[in-house]
Amino acid sequence: MDDDGHIMIDEDDQQVTFGSQIGLFSLVFSKISLIISFLQSNGWFILFACIAIYFLYSRLKAKIPNLTSINRDKKNEEEELENLMKIAEARRRQQEAFDAAKQKYLEEKKKKEEELAQKKIEEYERQKQGLSSKSKDSKNSDDFSSLGLSSSKLQKKSRLRNDNFNPLMGSNTSGGSCSFRPGRRPGPRSG
Repeated sequence: MDDDGHIMIDEDDQQVTFGSQIGLFSLVFSKISLIISFLQSNGWFILFACIAIYFLYSRLKAKIPNLTSINRDKKNEEEELENLMKIAEARRRQQEAFDAAKQKYLEEKKKKEEELAQKKIEEYERQKQGLSSKSKDSKNSDDFSSLGLSSSKLQKKSRLRNDNFNPLMGSNTSGGSCSFRPGRRPGPRSG
């Protein structure tokens, strides 16, 4: 034996001894055996505890924000702010364009209303002077002349059928549509 506590192997005696490594191995083995015996005696309790911890973790994970997402949010806040500013600017430009188009439309509508009011005033003045019937007749003749027709041609046009014609009543005096009679049926043939 040495002073270190190691046992030496002599070739003659063939005695095998281990040094301080045996103590380390036995220490590790004893700890592992202690853990295994604890798991064997309390296995179900440990299993249920693990399930409960996992269940609580999954429930609380949704409620408690991640620290990594908070850091990412801080980095992305500037980008989001820039995007919001761009969106606000685009909306402002669109609103200005809409307001300009609306203003133009209202001005045109106001001009049309003024012109219509002016025409009504002129018509009223003509009615006072007794010229209103001539203007209305000229409007009607202008409408017919644009179609290539005159009002006298429309009144003289003849009708296709008489006023007493009714196709559901059968034949009428003019021969009507029900004057058709089917031909004779062929008889039996002799062969």
